[in-house]
Amino acid sequence: MTTFLVSHRHNYWDVLQESVDLVPSRAIREATRLIESRPDHQHSVASLAHAVGVSVRVLERGFRRYLDITPHNYLRDVRLRRARQDLEVSVPDAVTVAEVARRHGFFHFGRFAATYRDRFDEAPSDTLRRAGELFG
Repeated sequence: MTTFLVSHRHNYWDVLQESVDLVPSRAIREATRLIESRPDHQHSVASLAHAVGVSVRVLERGFRRYLDITPHNYLRDVRLRRARQDLEVSVPDAVTVAEVARRHGFFHFGRFAATYRDRFDEAPSDTLRRAGELFG
């Protein structure tokens, strides 16, 4: 029935479309706020959807529409950014790349290093080494 109501024009079609469009906007703001405030928390798409009061499908559709990214990839990118910030101000003798990766929710070190390299065009160990040169 829902599919019929949203896919066929009728007297209330415009109203339905407006209400569908309003939910993801609010939900996306709330979900991104949750992710940004607690990126170390073990969020899942389902837990985020539940927290903001929408279905997983609505949350995923909203992320794609407003941010052109999936909720999972948005969370990964926030964690990567935070890991990079930590590496940039760390002393190599005091911390390892693996410790920073774990601190930011990455538990498969090889995957973390590959994703980091793809995102920042350098290995996480190079970022840490450069920080050591600056602060050492």
